[in-house]
Amino acid sequence: MPSQKFWGKSAELVTEGKVRVILHPTGDRFVWTPATSFLRNIIAGEKYVEPVGGMTVTNEANGEHAIVTFKSKGMFSGRSEDVDVVTKDSFGDDLPLGLQGKWTSSLSITENGNPKSNEQPIWQVEELPADVNKHYGFTAFAASLNEITGIEKGKLPPTDSRLRPDQSLVEEYSFEEAERVKG
Repeated sequence: MPSQKFWGKSAELVTEGKVRVILHPTGDRFVWTPATSFLRNIIAGEKYVEPVGGMTVTNEANGEHAIVTFKSKGMFSGRSEDVDVVTKDSFGDDLPLGLQGKWTSSLSITENGNPKSNEQPIWQVEELPADVNKHYGFTAFAASLNEITGIEKGKLPPTDSRLRPDQSLVEEYSFEEAERVKG
């Protein structure tokens, strides 16, 4: 059960449950408990979420695990987005490859704790679309998830939320019309 603590200008969000992902083709079973997060600047200023501390992602099929550490910059240093990932074998010994970067923008491979030279990031955030406010700050990919493609057209169950006329009107910024249709 998650718990929350209010600290004046921020809120601490602690998740106590575990997340499980099973990759059936390989038999890998990953489990982790999400890191504690803070919602910062609740009262004034730019609001943002900041994970703190760490979490361990374990492959239950072979015992290998990754230790994810979200770096802290301190109370007066502003937001911290730095993350380091160290990988370990089933005996707890370091494996050569890891990750480091900013969890909000990009992650790159490290070898023995050092960045690999001339290595491109293995993950990088997508550019935001030109009309980002129209898409609620989502990337082009995330905003496209609500679209109905030609493959799906005519094959969706009537309960699919993408078929709701009020939802479509909200996406077109016709809020009053959406309320009327929904009402």
